[in-house]
Amino acid sequence: MGNLDQATDFYTQILTMVPTDVSLLVKMADLASDASDRKQALAYLNEAYRYLPSHVPTIERLAAAYIEVKMYERAIKYLEQLANIQ
Repeated sequence: MGNLDQATDFYTQILTMVPTDVSLLVKMADLASDASDRKQALAYLNEAYRYLPSHVPTIERLAAAYIEVKMYERAIKYLEQLANIQ
């Protein structure tokens, strides 16, 4: 088992204990992205956004993720939100 797999397993266990931890959900999204699992990364990011829609790191990653999958309208939504926050 590689380091990425071990980290994912570790964070998944913690996530079962604190499923609403936005920072942990973002970390899980980062790990999924590192494993080239964009669908799972977006799922974690959308979950984090649901719990804390003003969390800048989540919004930044959502915009970037939607740009990667060429869903530009959704990316623009998050970029506009960032512009209003910052």
